[in-house]
Formats: sequence, C-alpha cells, structure tokens
Amino acid sequence: MHKYFFPTADTFITNDSGYGNKNFGATEIVKVGTVAGYSSIISPTTSQSYNDDNVTTSILEFSGSISGSFMGEADRFVGNISSSNSSIDTTYFSGSINNIPTVFSGSIITSSLSGTISGSLIIYDCNTSLSGSATNLNGNVSGILTGNGLINYPSTTIVNNSTAWRTILQFDLTDISQSIVNNGMGSASFYLNLKVCDERELPISYSIYAFAISQSWTKGTGYLSDGGSLDGVSWLLRDGTSNWVNTTASIHSNIKLTISASADGGGTWYPSSVCSQSFNYTTSDIKMDVTPIVSAWLSGSIPNEGIILIASAEVSDPAYTITYFSEDTNTIYSPFLDMGWNSLVFITGSNTTSSVSITNNTASISGITTTSSYFITAPAISGTFSGSAGLNTTTQLDPTILSASGIVFGTGLDGNIINLPFLGAISGIISSASYEITGSCGNTFNAQLITASFQDGVWNGLTFTAYYVDNKVENAVISGSFPDIWISNCNFSITNLPYNMSTSSYYSANLNSDYISGDLIGKLTFNTTGSASYDGFFTDGIFNGYEVVLPFIGNIYTSSFSYTSSINYTSSLMSGLDISQPFNVNVKDLNYSYQRGNVIKIYVNSAEKYPVKNFNVGYQFDQFNNTYYLPSSSYYGIKDNITNEMVIDFDEYTQLNCNYPVGNYFELDTDCLFPEREYQILLKISAGGDIYTIDTGKKFKIVK
Repeated sequence: MHKYFFPTADTFITNDSGYGNKNFGATEIVKVGTVAGYSSIISPTTSQSYNDDNVTTSILEFSGSISGSFMGEADRFVGNISSSNSSIDTTYFSGSINNIPTVFSGSIITSSLSGTISGSLIIYDCNTSLSGSATNLNGNVSGILTGNGLINYPSTTIVNNSTAWRTILQFDLTDISQSIVNNGMGSASFYLNLKVCDERELPISYSIYAFAISQSWTKGTGYLSDGGSLDGVSWLLRDGTSNWVNTTASIHSNIKLTISASADGGGTWYPSSVCSQSFNYTTSDIKMDVTPIVSAWLSGSIPNEGIILIASAEVSDPAYTITYFSEDTNTIYSPFLDMGWNSLVFITGSNTTSSVSITNNTASISGITTTSSYFITAPAISGTFSGSAGLNTTTQLDPTILSASGIVFGTGLDGNIINLPFLGAISGIISSASYEITGSCGNTFNAQLITASFQDGVWNGLTFTAYYVDNKVENAVISGSFPDIWISNCNFSITNLPYNMSTSSYYSANLNSDYISGDLIGKLTFNTTGSASYDGFFTDGIFNGYEVVLPFIGNIYTSSFSYTSSINYTSSLMSGLDISQPFNVNVKDLNYSYQRGNVIKIYVNSAEKYPVKNFNVGYQFDQFNNTYYLPSSSYYGIKDNITNEMVIDFDEYTQLNCNYPVGNYFELDTDCLFPEREYQILLKISAGGDIYTIDTGKKFKIVK
C-alpha cells in the first residue's frame, strides 16, 4: 500500500550576491545546482618590482636596495646606508655607525654616515646620495630604486564568484502512528519525489544528494519575483534572525564544498544521513530512496527538521541548475514523500467449526512430529529469496559457463516464502560474464546469472535462478513444492482435550517451528506404542487449507470434560485462475467519485473466458459460479486520465490482496491523488512467464 505525505514547508536558499539573507518561501519553484560567475576586486595597492632610474614615488613598504638621493621619512629602517650631508632625527636607534655598535636616542646630524642601521628611524631632508638595503620603509624616494614593494597604485583582480542553490523541505509524519510502526511498517520504504519544471546546462551524468537537516527553520513568505523577504530561512539565516550554526569539519564532511559554495551558511545537516540519486541520460525527476533518513526520524535517533538537497555541481561536476515544482505550485506536480509497505493478505479458502461447547477441559497433548510427516497435497512455492553465498567455481568445456558449488544462506523476500530462512549446500552453473541489470530501485549494476539446486537441508532438490553479484545471491526465483521434511521435528500441541477422546472427533491443534507454524483442525489416532498421529487441515498460515498427516511422539494428559453438541467441520477453497488460457478481469462495484482522505477498497473479479461446459440440471451452470483468484504476482496501478501519467505505478506495494470468499481486492489511500481529477485503474498480472497489462476501462474521480 502507498501513502503520500506532502510538504508542510519547502523553499530554496542561495548565496547569490545580494540574496544571502533573502527568503523565497512563497515561490512556486525550488532549485538546486550552481551558476558559474566572475567578479572584479579593486585593490588600493599593488605589489611591484623596482629597477628604474630617476624614480619619484610614494611607497608603504619596501625591501631591496636604494642608491641615489633620498628625501622623506621612514618609520622603520633596516639595512646598510652610506650617505653624506644627511640629517637623521630618531627617538630610538640600535645598530652600528661606521662599523661601531651603537645604541642611541636623540638627533644625529652628520656630513658623512656609513655602516649598518637597524631600529626605529626617521630620516628627513636627505637630498644627496643614500645607498644600501632597506626593509619596511615608508616615505618618498627620488633617485634610483631597485627591489620589491607595495605601491599606491589601484589594481583590478578577477575572481571566481559562482552561485549555489539548495532546496530544503519539511514533512509532518505524525500520522504514522506507533501502531503502524509496530505492525508492518518496519519493512516500509520511503521515496522523495520532485517533478522537474526546468533544466539548464545538464552534464551527461550527475547526482543529487539529500541530508537530514540538523536545525529548525522557518519557511517565510518571500517571492523570487520581488527580490525575496527577510522573514524566513535564507543562506545565512535559518529563521530570518538566527544564523545557521555550522562547522565545516563536522557538518560538511560528506560533501566537498568548493569556492562556489562557502561553508559560511547554506544550512546544516547530519553527515551520516546522506542519501543520493544518480542520473545518466535520464530525466531529472527525483524519486530518491530516503528510507535511512525517515527511519532515523521515526526511531527518534535524530529530530525531524526536514531534508536539504544539494547538487553534485558543488562537488565536481560543471555548473548546472535544476528547477522543480514546489508545494505552492498551481500544477498537480507538488513534491511528496511516498511511504510504501506490504499489506498483502492472501487467503483462498476457509475452515470453520460450529455448534461446539466444551467445558471443564484441562487435558492436553504435546509432542514432536516425526520424519514420516507429509503433505497430502504439496503446495507450490511462490516467491524469491536473497542471501550470501560461499561458492567454488570451475570452468566447464564452454568457457562462458562455470560449475558452482558451495553454501547459501538467506531469507525469503516475497510470496508464500517471505521471511523463511534458506540454508544449505547448492550445485549448479554460473555465467562467467557479467550483465548490466536494472534493479527495482532504478539503478543499474553488473551481475552474473546463476541456476542451481539445493543438495541438502529442508530445501533439498529445489531449483532456483538468480543474479550473482559480490558473493551474494540476489532475487532468486525458486520453483518446486514445499518439502515434506518441513513438518518433521515441529512442536505439536493440542489443548482442551475431553476426558474420553474419540478418534471420530475433530480437535484444534498447533504446529510451530522455524520453517512452519499454524493452527490445524483434525482427528487423532493412537497406537499401542504410545505414539499418535494427527490427520487434519491447516486453518491459517502459508499452508492454509492443505491437509497433513502428522505422526508424533509426546505426552498425553487427560481430565474431566463435558460438551453440549457435535462438531461440524467444513472446508472451502477458491480456485486459482489459469492465465495461460483466455480469461476476463473486471473491477467490481466501483463508485464514480470518492472523497479525498478516505481509504477505499476496490474489488477485482476474474473468470475463465471459455469455461468447459457441463450438463447438470439446475437454474445456472456450475462453471459460471466458480470463484477464481488471480496469481499472487498481480498488481494494480493508477493513471491520471488527462496526462496519462502513472500516479501510482506497479511495484511490490501494489500487490493485489485475496480473501475468501470475495476474491481479489486492493486498498487505496485517496490522499495520494489530487482532487477534482479523473483516474483510471490498470492491472498487471504475471505467472509462469506470462505477463499481461490490462486497462480495465474503469474510471473514478476524487473530490474535495
């Protein structure tokens, strides 16, 4: 089943010049990516090399050699000076004059000065000749100047000034109650969906990243068209007043920020919560698996502050931008979070008792079933499993085929083997070449094809075909029937037995083990050795309706009892439809309009198109009264009648349910559909290699 959650708030933020503190919460779009740009910076000074004659200029600092006439002042002078007719005025001087070490404070007037000078020094009215080296010299120079320094000459520098765009979204998940979490939602998946409205400069391959935001934020009321507002989240502020508190090391460790997207602002997030979706020659519509992020919210390990989307253009790709519709869009393409979980119910028969009253009954039987247990009718296996594998391979005569043998252990994924453990030695063949496979998530991966069969254990003799990748058996399709050995060594018990047990009476029992469990109803038979046997039917579980004979050993306790009437046991089974022969399907009792917000149940009937005739006398031929059920690998889909887009596509969460005696049905949460629109129901049916996609022709409308 699917349930959609639409954003309670979404917007975009940008470090574009003049927009770092602006909010765009009311705009109809959100945006990710970067835009390449450049700007000029004017500097009041520039670094310059000097090697000129007759220089007259003003400098701030100078390191090099000076010879010639010097006029001006120096706050600090270090170097060798040779001069005559110089007047030096200083408050502190340390160095040597005429090669004599000197510490001096005062005024020096001399006609000739040579040696090394260092310290604080002011030189003025020096209009003859000064030569030597100077550092950190402030003043005017007239004469010959050689060296390097900063000169008061404005310069223009071109710098990279790219703009980054990021999208943030908030979802209210309080409707996911704890009871849902405890009853099946642990296997739920969550996909973030956004629809593209514009793309610019896209590379061939790129990715979009999603992180769980680590601080609260406010949507705001700004519009892009009027330059934004100051009342909500922006690149610099998370609520119009408070800064994003971030440190590059801890917050941005999962994505390398370049000069185009500074760590100064731009949101904060939990680095370990990263999810992503990669694109390669495909549309930029986002359908990203964000189950790790939502699971962390629901478990309480991190607070739900929303999701931030960042484009790979900020990491390594060339600049590109993608614009998506926001929650404020006037189209049907609002972003949403899709929660899908398997709510499959598949009951094809019933077992009932009537007119029974037993009192004062404390007797019971408990024991262990023996290896001679068996199914009267071995049920067929339907489903897939995945697991780790330790395989040895050897090349056959055909180098493209390898012999494979080893151990597999895994878990059933769907069908009537869901959650069942798989363990045992296998033998088979595996292709030496890898093939590109597209998984259910839409991503591609390389895998080898393997066909093998179990050689021991409870799955002995059963064959499967699967993908083999990274020492794992993925999505193995298994065929055959459930092995008899499954029922051996199960815990068997009967409670509330009467004092004088009768072999002609029916008794409820329970069977339990790692591979099989369920309730039964049947008859008991005792032999002279003290062991017993139970002949009955499963009344629930994956073997519901199947008959078994269960020899077992154990203990029998009896006590007084009374009963008031006899037991009447009935068993009814529906028939599975053979889709390899012509058949009809029909949606039953569909209303034209449904109010949005309701969960509706829609029934699907199926029948043989050309039933075999019989000549029984009656008001209606029996062959037209049979109730059939479709294969468990049957799915529904919902299509928008105007755009012809699949609003809910066929997947593992749209599997048709079955319940005796009404047959197939599915439940639909109408919150997933926009109001005042018409929708069509499609079915996808597959079994034994046959696949049919059927437009039922049935339409309905969602109203407010």
